[in-house]
Amino acid sequence: MARKGDVIENPISKERVVFHHTRESTNNELLQMEAFHLADGYNRVYHVHPTQVERHEVLEGKMGVNVDGRELFLGPGESVVFEKGVPHKFWNADKSVVIHFVTEFRPAFDTEVFIETYIALARAGKFRNDGFPRRLQFFVMLHEHPIAGYIARVPIWIQKVVIAAGAFLGRIRGHVGTYAYRP
Repeated sequence: MARKGDVIENPISKERVVFHHTRESTNNELLQMEAFHLADGYNRVYHVHPTQVERHEVLEGKMGVNVDGRELFLGPGESVVFEKGVPHKFWNADKSVVIHFVTEFRPAFDTEVFIETYIALARAGKFRNDGFPRRLQFFVMLHEHPIAGYIARVPIWIQKVVIAAGAFLGRIRGHVGTYAYRP
């Protein structure tokens, strides 16, 4: 589990995260991280969090954001809030610099564990070439950490059925849903 001040880095995308407030330090009220993403880093999937609010504040660089089909671009000092149930994605919109921003999730739930597991898998070489975990491994993660979100525009109940079936097969193949990040 992440602690305040922990720094983790994805060796594939080169994204780096510094944990400022964790589920443990805020009694599940807030997860706050400082993040650094390369200009050629991976775009996020258009997704939705049914029970969490997500907020980003840009410190340096330019963030592209799609909120419920509306595209915005944010610079230093600007922020965006993705309310519960609102489809969204974000990306580094300036190909010349690393984007530096603060991210918050309210409530925290186990989002930090999902992030740590995601990056631990990248470090262990368990990612596909497109920057995502292998499919059955990802289903096991999503089944164990459903708060991570769901793909927008696909009914959540369908995704839950597919994730449960994929997680069942993934566990048979030896995948687990949580990996500890080891620097």
